Amino acid sequence: MIVSVVALLMLDMATSRLRYHYLLVSTLSPVKAEVQSSIYNYHGEIPAELQECKAFDRDTKQYIHSCSLSACEQNAIMLSQRRQNILHSVREAHPVSRWVSELFDDARGMDQFNKIERLFARKTCEGVISSSDKTNVYMDLCALVTFFLSLLALWWSIRVFRARVKLD
Repeated sequence: MIVSVVALLMLDMATSRLRYHYLLVSTLSPVKAEVQSSIYNYHGEIPAELQECKAFDRDTKQYIHSCSLSACEQNAIMLSQRRQNILHSVREAHPVSRWVSELFDDARGMDQFNKIERLFARKTCEGVISSSDKTNVYMDLCALVTFFLSLLALWWSIRVFRARVKLD
């Protein structure tokens, strides 16, 4: 019985990763493709009040008037926020996965609420846009292994349970 419960908890982790990938591909990737077709123009989802052509110049460390750079930054922020929304919705739907992910984030020193700021600290807006639907390959492999191990554990626990029921 304990093996079955553990297997189901592991299955939650694996299925959450599958759901995360599905949502990235079905909802984020199409918007990313639209943005990449005209990266220096404001995407239709960018509110008019954010289309003020004020952008941060990384070289001079000052805000400048540049509509193309501003559009790129706003597009990158919009995609990053969409990705974070997907991440948080998946974590809300999968409590075990949320717990494990938060442990993993803590171990890496990753604060999901400051992730967008950290992205812009080390990447250009073009880099943020191009990586907006990328995932952690190691976590993907871990989820795949976990998926198969949990199915194996469930199968084994069902066989043991059926064998014991037949004996009684």
